[in-house]
Amino acid sequence: MLFILKKQKEDFIMNRQYRIILIFTLSALILFSCKSNKEVAQTRRPIERKEKTPARVVPSETKPTSTVKKQSIDIPLTPKDNKVLYNVVEKWLGTPHVTGGCSTSGIDCSCFVINVYKEVYKIDLYRSSADMLQNITLVERDELKEGDIVFFKVGSKQVNHVGIYLKEEYFAHTSTSKGVMISKLTEPYWNKYFFTGGRHSKVQTKY
Repeated sequence: MLFILKKQKEDFIMNRQYRIILIFTLSALILFSCKSNKEVAQTRRPIERKEKTPARVVPSETKPTSTVKKQSIDIPLTPKDNKVLYNVVEKWLGTPHVTGGCSTSGIDCSCFVINVYKEVYKIDLYRSSADMLQNITLVERDELKEGDIVFFKVGSKQVNHVGIYLKEEYFAHTSTSKGVMISKLTEPYWNKYFFTGGRHSKVQTKY
């Protein structure tokens, strides 16, 4: 009996000690947890929300557009000159060159001559410069008159360029690089490739 009581007393003491240890351990854990949470709370800083600044639009510099200055006719005219011819030619000046083209958006040399002849003289010419040459009267260079057609062989044995003679060695034509323009037969390039002039039988001159 005494042994049982002694055993129960020891168990009670053990249970008490165990509870004390358990309570101490839990208290320590709680304190450590609180401290950790506090430290974490201190280290965490509120995220600063910056307001988005609208993107600043910087106006780009306006670059000048490269354009070809339209040529004008700076040839002194007399009462004998055909004003209609010069007005029609000036209307076409600056039109870009387009092989096979036949409009104000792009035109080649023969079609330029065709359009001018149609509008000024009401004459229908052949489409190619070679065919034009076969259907006009040939004229020597020193006998050229206003409205005559001038033919060139540019790097070829065949006629491949054509224009309209104005006066004083000036002629209107379509350049592959500058479009419809006015040049002079005395310029080294055109002087080199000039072939002949021609006159249509229905073109009336005042000379």
